[in-house]
Amino acid sequence: MSNRGPLGMAQAAKAKAPAPAAKGQRKPPVTPVKVAHPANGDGKKYEPVIGIGDPWPKDVPVPEGTTGLIVFRKWYWKFSRPIFWKMCQAEFDKIPAAVGEDKRDKAGTSQWVEPPRGLSQAQRTALELLLGFVEKDSEMRDLRHVAYIFGTSAIESGCRYEPITEGGPVSYFKKYDGRLGNNQPGDGYKYRGRGYMQITGKTNYKKVSDAWNKRFSPKIDLVNNPDDANKHDIAYFASSFGVRNGIFTGKAIKVYAPPMKAYADYFKGRKVINGTDRAEAINWFSQMFYRILAASVWRPSP
Repeated sequence: MSNRGPLGMAQAAKAKAPAPAAKGQRKPPVTPVKVAHPANGDGKKYEPVIGIGDPWPKDVPVPEGTTGLIVFRKWYWKFSRPIFWKMCQAEFDKIPAAVGEDKRDKAGTSQWVEPPRGLSQAQRTALELLLGFVEKDSEMRDLRHVAYIFGTSAIESGCRYEPITEGGPVSYFKKYDGRLGNNQPGDGYKYRGRGYMQITGKTNYKKVSDAWNKRFSPKIDLVNNPDDANKHDIAYFASSFGVRNGIFTGKAIKVYAPPMKAYADYFKGRKVINGTDRAEAINWFSQMFYRILAASVWRPSP
């Protein structure tokens, strides 16, 4: 597929690049505007930055004095809740049947299960928590990557947007034995998928623990306490750190949504987590969340 929706490469190729500076003339620097978010009330300073990225959603007015492009920021994201929920309600009502899942019952009979539509209170609560984690994540600097986390969480959690543990009988997880750092009998089951992104394998549990312990207190030990990977804050950190650093499959999201490039290939980006399994659905949900997030990014008044 050459064009995967609003973030497709074909559309990006048509995006107008900033006019080059005249010969001998220095290009003026972009000066970020530091302002306090009026609805926040905690006195923190936020730094919205308009940068190279995807064209602004057509139905959202472009603030004066901006380029109409936004993807990157230098510090914390901040999102307008009224716009976010309005966009979620509109988008969730039109989720297509095609992004459902082919499930088999115990007899092996295949049945297509359509995704849930509408925005439930449980989904709203879970998404609010995820959004709050993003707003506190100083390392998550690309809105396309945020959309990928939300989109992948939709698929991995069955649209619950909650950390979950991979299901199945103990025998099913023997396929993980002897892989991913699992070197003891039963490790495949012990270190099965958990969290928003289904972190799997003793090696990856240790990587997340080590990365967390370099940044935060109290310290964690997911190797000895793997169920802690389902705690919301740890599950979000594993997702953010994991997709940016490629700990799940060795591929990082920046390969498919490159820095300073105005596109994201979420279909191929599925390889960051799990090959091409349900790649079409990942692509669709990530595109949807990009539209929602891009529209609701809080911006200072001109």
